[in-house]
Amino acid sequence: MFSMLTFAQEKRVSKYYFGYNLVDNGSGELVHFGIIRISPDGSTKVTYMDKINFFLQAAGEQESVANPDKINYWKTHKVNAKIVRELWKLKYAEYPYDRPNDNKGWAGLTYSASPSQLRFLRKYGFKRSITDFIYGEKCFKLLYDLQNPQWQNNYSNL
Repeated sequence: MFSMLTFAQEKRVSKYYFGYNLVDNGSGELVHFGIIRISPDGSTKVTYMDKINFFLQAAGEQESVANPDKINYWKTHKVNAKIVRELWKLKYAEYPYDRPNDNKGWAGLTYSASPSQLRFLRKYGFKRSITDFIYGEKCFKLLYDLQNPQWQNNYSNL
């Protein structure tokens, strides 16, 4: 009976994951980082954080409910954290603010991915929109894939 009780208690524990979404906050930040909590009942809550804390927690260098074992997810998933600067390109054809260089995005529409690009992104967790919160292993898989110029070209040409 004790083991059944322990198993039942474990199933009731919320799970926490790193993630991000592509939402313009109006002040120049085009990506929001955070931790999503998935409750046992399936409800979700996102706690947003700044980029620095996201990077440190994902590297295991700062305490995190999403990384209690202090795993360096950047290293584990072979992601150069600098690729995060390219995430905006999934959503925009051009950088939406005045910027002297690197202002060309990969999106098929001015302010959104094309329908075929959105279908392509489903494997990373995008369900309804380019602004969906992408989390867990899929958010790092997307970053890993973004590092590949062939992937970038394929996405741009959808």
